[in-house]
Amino acid sequence: MEIYKTLNAVYKNFAEFFTTEGIDEIRRFLADSARQTFGELKIKPKEGYILDDPHVHYPKSRSREDLESLVRIMASRLGRTSITTWLMGENDKETLGREDDEVRCVLKYSDLVEQVRSLSKDISIDNRREVSIISVGERKLQVYPCWEIKTTSPIKGFYPHITAEGCLKPIEPGQDTRKVIDLIHEQGGLANIEHITTRPHPLLQFTLTSPEENDFLNQLCYTADSAEVFNSYNTLWMLASNAYAKRMFADQRIPKTAGSDLHFGRGSILGRYFHRKRIGKVGIWLPEHDLTGLTGREILEQKRQDLKDGNFERLETYTDPMHFFFTMIAPRFQEMFIRLKEKIRK
Repeated sequence: MEIYKTLNAVYKNFAEFFTTEGIDEIRRFLADSARQTFGELKIKPKEGYILDDPHVHYPKSRSREDLESLVRIMASRLGRTSITTWLMGENDKETLGREDDEVRCVLKYSDLVEQVRSLSKDISIDNRREVSIISVGERKLQVYPCWEIKTTSPIKGFYPHITAEGCLKPIEPGQDTRKVIDLIHEQGGLANIEHITTRPHPLLQFTLTSPEENDFLNQLCYTADSAEVFNSYNTLWMLASNAYAKRMFADQRIPKTAGSDLHFGRGSILGRYFHRKRIGKVGIWLPEHDLTGLTGREILEQKRQDLKDGNFERLETYTDPMHFFFTMIAPRFQEMFIRLKEKIRK
C-alpha cells in the first residue's frame, strides 16, 4: 500500500511539470540556479515600494558582531521582514529534541528587539510592539513577530502550517487549523497558510496535497488573510508544489503571497553563508507608507488592507540546489547519522 502511495505521489509530481505553470516554474528555477551558481542574483529596488519577506527563519546570533552583520544585511535588502519562530506539536519532540537543532536555534522577535539596543550607535530600534522599526543609518527596516504553527485537520496525517503574523503571544500548536486562525485574529494578527499544497512524505520528504486536502484548504481560504503560493524552498522535485498551488487556487480571492522560508540547517559556517546570501531575494512588494505616529497594530492593519486591495506584487526567485543541500538535505542526513549512532550505543 505504501509503495502504491509513493508511486502515485511521484506520478503526481512528475505530471505537474507538464502543465503550463510547471513549465514556467522549471524555467525560473533553472535561470535562478544558474545566476546564483555562477554569479550574484541581484534584486532591483521598486520605487515607492518596500520588499517584505513574510516567511523567513533567522539563526540566533553567536555574538554581538554576528547580529550586527545580520541586521545590516537585512536592512540593506529588505524594507520589512518576519522573524519567524516554529511552534511544533507533541509528536515532534523526539525529532526536535537536540540542543543544536534548527528549531531551538532560531532567532526570536523578543530577543532581536532586546539585543539590537546594544549594537553600534548608527543602529537603533523603535519598538511599537506588533511591529518594530530598526534604523540602520538612513535605512529603515520593519520587523515583526511571526509564529509558524503546526496545526491539525479532520484529515488523517494532514497538518497545515499557519503563520501568525504580528502576534506577541505564541499559540499552542496541534490545534485544529480553523481554531488557530480564529486565535490569531483574536490577537489582531494576520493568519497566513504556508506552502499551501505541500505535505510531508516519509520517503520523498514532501509531496503534493490530495483533492480531499485541497477541499479543506479551500475552506480555510475564506477565513485566512493570505496563502503562500510561492515558496522558494519548494525547489528541485518540489517545484511542482508552487505550480500546483498557483493552478489549484487561481480562482480563490484570497491574497496569494510569496515567502523565502529560508532555513539555516544546524548553523554551520556554510549553512549560514548560504542563508545570508539568499536574504532579500523573495517576498512581496508592498506600498511604502508614512509610519509617523502609527502604532504597531495600525501598521499591521495597513498591510492587511493592502493585501485585501491587491496592493502588492510577488517577487519569486528560487533557492539554488547548493543552498538547499547545505541547509536542508545535509542536516537531515546528519540527524539520521546521530540517531543511528545513539541506537548502536544502546
